[in-house]
Amino acid sequence: MNSESIDKAWADDAERQLALSVRALGNNQPALQVSEPECFTSVCVLMATGGHSTEQANADWQRLIYTVADEPWFRAGFVDLSTTLRADPGGTLYVTYLLRRGYSW
Repeated sequence: MNSESIDKAWADDAERQLALSVRALGNNQPALQVSEPECFTSVCVLMATGGHSTEQANADWQRLIYTVADEPWFRAGFVDLSTTLRADPGGTLYVTYLLRRGYSW
Protein backbone atom coordinates (compact mmCIF):
# COMPACT_ATOMS: atom_id res chain seq x y z
CA MET A 1 0.00 0.00 0.00
CA ASN A 2 2.86 2.40 0.71
CA SER A 3 4.25 1.79 -2.77
CA GLU A 4 1.06 2.57 -4.69
CA SER A 5 0.28 6.02 -6.00
CA ILE A 6 -2.49 7.99 -4.32
CA ASP A 7 -5.76 8.67 -6.11
CA LYS A 8 -5.91 12.12 -4.54
CA ALA A 9 -9.53 12.94 -5.39
CA TRP A 10 -10.86 9.64 -4.07
CA ALA A 11 -8.50 9.48 -1.08
CA ASP A 12 -9.29 13.01 0.13
CA ASP A 13 -13.05 12.40 -0.06
CA ALA A 14 -12.79 8.97 1.59
CA GLU A 15 -10.62 10.33 4.42
CA ARG A 16 -13.03 13.20 5.06
CA GLN A 17 -16.09 10.93 5.07
CA LEU A 18 -14.45 8.32 7.31
CA ALA A 19 -13.26 10.95 9.78
CA LEU A 20 -16.72 12.56 9.98
CA SER A 21 -18.48 9.24 10.52
CA VAL A 22 -16.03 7.95 13.11
CA ARG A 23 -16.30 11.19 15.09
CA ALA A 24 -20.09 11.27 14.88
CA LEU A 25 -20.66 7.60 15.67
CA GLY A 26 -17.82 7.25 18.18
CA ASN A 27 -19.29 9.58 20.79
CA ASN A 28 -20.36 6.61 22.92
CA GLN A 29 -16.85 5.12 22.77
CA PRO A 30 -14.86 7.72 24.79
CA ALA A 31 -12.04 5.30 25.70
CA LEU A 32 -11.08 4.93 22.04
CA GLN A 33 -8.43 7.23 20.61
CA VAL A 34 -8.78 7.13 16.83
CA SER A 35 -6.16 8.32 14.34
CA GLU A 36 -7.05 10.27 11.23
CA PRO A 37 -7.80 7.89 8.33
CA GLU A 38 -5.13 7.47 5.69
CA CYS A 39 -6.25 6.53 2.18
CA PHE A 40 -4.22 5.54 -0.85
CA THR A 41 -5.65 4.22 -4.15
CA SER A 42 -6.97 0.79 -3.23
CA VAL A 43 -7.24 0.94 0.55
CA CYS A 44 -7.78 3.16 3.58
CA VAL A 45 -6.32 2.53 7.02
CA LEU A 46 -7.84 3.45 10.37
CA MET A 47 -6.08 2.91 13.69
CA ALA A 48 -7.33 3.24 17.25
CA THR A 49 -6.15 2.51 20.76
CA GLY A 50 -8.16 1.99 23.86
CA GLY A 51 -9.11 -0.05 26.81
CA HIS A 52 -7.33 -2.79 28.64
CA SER A 53 -9.42 -5.45 26.93
CA THR A 54 -11.41 -5.85 23.76
CA GLU A 55 -14.59 -6.09 25.85
CA GLN A 56 -14.38 -2.72 27.60
CA ALA A 57 -17.76 -1.12 27.01
CA ASN A 58 -16.49 2.33 26.04
CA ALA A 59 -13.69 1.05 23.80
CA ASP A 60 -15.59 -1.17 21.39
CA TRP A 61 -13.77 -0.64 18.09
CA GLN A 62 -15.53 -3.52 16.36
CA ARG A 63 -18.97 -2.09 17.09
CA LEU A 64 -17.90 1.38 15.94
CA ILE A 65 -16.27 0.27 12.69
CA TYR A 66 -19.18 -1.99 11.74
CA THR A 67 -21.62 0.84 12.42
CA VAL A 68 -19.59 3.05 10.06
CA ALA A 69 -19.49 0.21 7.50
CA ASP A 70 -23.28 -0.04 7.58
CA GLU A 71 -23.72 3.50 6.24
CA PRO A 72 -24.85 3.81 2.59
CA TRP A 73 -21.88 5.99 1.54
CA PHE A 74 -19.51 3.35 2.94
CA ARG A 75 -21.18 0.46 1.12
CA ALA A 76 -21.03 2.47 -2.12
CA GLY A 77 -17.30 3.15 -1.80
CA PHE A 78 -15.84 0.09 -0.06
CA VAL A 79 -16.15 -3.62 -0.64
CA ASP A 80 -14.63 -5.14 2.52
CA LEU A 81 -12.74 -4.43 5.70
CA SER A 82 -10.36 -6.32 7.94
CA THR A 83 -9.25 -5.54 11.48
CA THR A 84 -6.24 -6.81 13.37
CA LEU A 85 -5.52 -6.08 16.99
CA ARG A 86 -2.78 -6.36 19.53
CA ALA A 87 -3.53 -6.29 23.23
CA ASP A 88 -1.06 -5.86 26.04
CA PRO A 89 -1.34 -4.68 29.67
CA GLY A 90 -1.36 -1.04 28.50
CA GLY A 91 -4.36 -1.41 26.19
CA THR A 92 -5.33 -2.53 22.73
CA LEU A 93 -4.21 -1.32 19.29
CA TYR A 94 -6.69 -1.78 16.44
CA VAL A 95 -5.72 -1.50 12.76
CA THR A 96 -8.51 -1.67 10.18
CA TYR A 97 -7.97 -1.90 6.43
CA LEU A 98 -10.88 -0.80 4.23
CA LEU A 99 -10.80 -2.04 0.64
CA ARG A 100 -12.02 0.28 -2.12
CA ARG A 101 -14.96 -0.90 -4.22
CA GLY A 102 -14.38 -1.14 -7.97
CA TYR A 103 -10.61 -1.08 -7.78
CA SER A 104 -8.84 -3.73 -9.89
CA TRP A 105 -5.76 -5.18 -8.25
